[in-house]
Amino acid sequence: MSSYSAIDSKNSVFGSTITAESVHVGDTRVSVGKPVFSDIDLGAYDISGAYVSPRFTGRMVSEIMGMKMGRMVAITGFYGFDKAGFTKHLAFKLAEEWERAGKAIAAKECLFTSDYFGIAAHIKETKEDCIFVLNNITPKDVNHNLAELRGVALSHPKEIIILVSTDLPRKSWKDPNADYWFTIELDGLHHRGTLLAKEVYSKNDLLRYLLLSCAHIGLAEYKDKLKEVLSKLIPGELDTPEQISLFLDFFAKAPSEDEKTIREQVAKTKQKDRLISQWFNSLDESKRLIVLGMTLLEGVYDDQFFPIMQRFVDEAWQPFPECPAALDYADLNPLLHFFSFTSGESSTLEAKFPNQRYQTLLGIWENYRRRITATLPLMVKLAAQSVEGSASSWELFGDKRKRSRLRDTIAEVFSDIGRFSPLVVEPWLLQLAVHENAGVQMVAAKAMARWREAFEDPAGGEAASKEAALFELLKNWHEESRQSRSRIAQARALLNKDDTSRNSPTSYVRATILLTLGFASAYDESNALHKEIFDLVKKFAKDQSFLVINRLQYTLRLLLRNHPRQVGDRLFDFDETGEAIFNSLLPLENYAYSIAFGLADAHVDYPADVEDLLEEWFSYCRINRPRKPDLEKLSFREKILCTVAITYKLLDYDQTVLLKLDQAADNLDELRQNEHHPLVRPLLLEVILSLYERYFDDMEARHSKSIPNMDVKERKRAAFNLLNTYLYERSQLAGGDYEVEIKNFFTGEDNDIIKGQKMESWRNLEDRPLTGIEEVLKKWLASTNETLMKIALQAFIEFSKIEVVEQEKINDYLDQKEGDEREGAFKLPAYDDNVRKGLWANVLNFFGAGNKIRDNLSALIKEDPNMGKEQMEVLKEKLSAMGIAI
Repeated sequence: MSSYSAIDSKNSVFGSTITAESVHVGDTRVSVGKPVFSDIDLGAYDISGAYVSPRFTGRMVSEIMGMKMGRMVAITGFYGFDKAGFTKHLAFKLAEEWERAGKAIAAKECLFTSDYFGIAAHIKETKEDCIFVLNNITPKDVNHNLAELRGVALSHPKEIIILVSTDLPRKSWKDPNADYWFTIELDGLHHRGTLLAKEVYSKNDLLRYLLLSCAHIGLAEYKDKLKEVLSKLIPGELDTPEQISLFLDFFAKAPSEDEKTIREQVAKTKQKDRLISQWFNSLDESKRLIVLGMTLLEGVYDDQFFPIMQRFVDEAWQPFPECPAALDYADLNPLLHFFSFTSGESSTLEAKFPNQRYQTLLGIWENYRRRITATLPLMVKLAAQSVEGSASSWELFGDKRKRSRLRDTIAEVFSDIGRFSPLVVEPWLLQLAVHENAGVQMVAAKAMARWREAFEDPAGGEAASKEAALFELLKNWHEESRQSRSRIAQARALLNKDDTSRNSPTSYVRATILLTLGFASAYDESNALHKEIFDLVKKFAKDQSFLVINRLQYTLRLLLRNHPRQVGDRLFDFDETGEAIFNSLLPLENYAYSIAFGLADAHVDYPADVEDLLEEWFSYCRINRPRKPDLEKLSFREKILCTVAITYKLLDYDQTVLLKLDQAADNLDELRQNEHHPLVRPLLLEVILSLYERYFDDMEARHSKSIPNMDVKERKRAAFNLLNTYLYERSQLAGGDYEVEIKNFFTGEDNDIIKGQKMESWRNLEDRPLTGIEEVLKKWLASTNETLMKIALQAFIEFSKIEVVEQEKINDYLDQKEGDEREGAFKLPAYDDNVRKGLWANVLNFFGAGNKIRDNLSALIKEDPNMGKEQMEVLKEKLSAMGIAI
């Protein structure tokens, strides 16, 4: 049962701004979807094209095909080797093996990882034989557990192959000596200390690539001399196709047949620490700015790149000479030695070498600092525009996927510059932090959190991070946020001169600090959260700002998803030691859903940790049940109890280890019998019904008595929750004849209001597919538990009220009645007793007689003053369309 809400309820105590599908952070609904994979165009990595295959490709294919413990390889390599291209070439060769066997296998590349769902969990769900390519992976991307991926490949019912590449040295991983690691050095392919294959590329293949490239870039007249000289230098001095391309760039600037000059140009391609900057400086000014733009925008979709580049030219680089004119793909082709556009359905601009953006910006910073920093205010502006409903450019902001990708790229730019010059980016990060929209705040948060990620320091070749700079900056911001006259207020005023928000400027910064801590938690191994993060989060639990509460909800979900046992153990101050995040004086009810969703997310990867926590919390609540509870307010114990119950609602009981469905149902039944608080009991009923919704056959067979008799108000509240699910599922249906919007519609005796819900409608009711909840309720009508049947009937009554309004709107449209739209709130008419007496005399004409469903339905309709003839007609047609004879 989804926790999505289209309805504003006046009775919600444990108000959830979080759902399984998204997190509503402030004004932004943030997707918490699964990792994004795209089909690979394998033809682009066929050796009949431009790709040069390494000598050991065949050996790698044999190694993979012969694996018995899960087909997975993890590849590291020397700086000049294109690992991302090689993994996709390997996928092509492995697919050929399948084709020779008369079978087919898909190939997918991971474009974006998820903060909530692991790659392993996503791969488990695939329904076909598949090669998964995971390039530029860091420990955070795989929950610090690369071995888990191999276990998935081994146990999967389909044929699964996983090809991983990483830019980090093996010692940055916790399993550096595992047998799935393969290392590519200049002398060839290494595995567990053994040289499996000598050399990387064959001399003939590299010379062939040289001659083809000469013809392609207009150097055909020099090809014979170059072949003569370079034959002496391949391999050893020139070892890769990328080196040859770079050499030809240098050579094209000053072509010469002098062997000494050629050797000097070859030598330039060997200087790893200056390689990119030397190539950059060899270009003319307009091409340098194009490369600078490509460096900054690495990661955006190809159709986003060009409009952003044009804005760089028009808004950031106008004062500088030699700005490039309007660009097209042809202008980029000569510059693709260090970049490429990925193949497949979603082409993105990607770099070929490790930490390329960081290395490039660092290398050219001294001479191009003003040009780089001139783009920063524009990137702040783009981030802000990406969350505005009026964003005009389809290429830039056309859908959620593009907007999210743009913001993530901007975050990476600020992060990379901050690694070597944090003082330069800090004022711009602060402007992002004080923006009212969480999507913009997340740009700053992700940028700073990424400073915890290890990267190869070009100075020493060792893994390094900017973790100390991160915590220092966050502490400084936190101190400033408590000062009345700080630069934070100035930054907010600069960002929005017409600010009418009642939130204090400093609360935006505290909110962004919390988001940063949540993202930063992913860089620690599971249940090894950095003490600085926990201590800062604990401070914010006392903050009463709405913004801070909202962001803490989001951050708690992330912390528990990554560190369930560690954070869970210090979540509730049972012993009043002051060491935990929440004590009995704090409003835990604000965070119950956040905690529950965090645990449900964590359960996918750490089921035992989550189930142990729930058992401990449930036992605490059972042992500390008071003899005379205070029915006027929720106790600390009752808030914890409700948190446990909500988590029960969200768990996947097909994947539990200790806490099976029967145990959860028994626990909930015990609570229903012993808990009497008027705010707790409806929640428990909602959770029980959610288990019936997902596991009807098991619950009906063994737990039908767990739903006791209910009064009218309880039954209607249960139906109201089902209406919420119905509205969400209706909004997801497509293929209808019309689109209608139900808005300002009062529903239920508590005057809950549907503020606005769009859905598609069908001219003929029988043509509309049933929603999932309607299919579930159809089963409930056949339940042996009469209370469950009544809830289903009550829900169908509530649905019918919506459907009458839906039909009225369609009729208005068909009759072309203009201006007849109700601007005020729509409230269902209440029929007086005289009308209703005549209506009930005709109930049998609608529904017949002598039927248990009919008898219960008639009684429920009589209780409802908003049910008239129109609603009854819709209800009868609905039930008839579902095959229910009444």
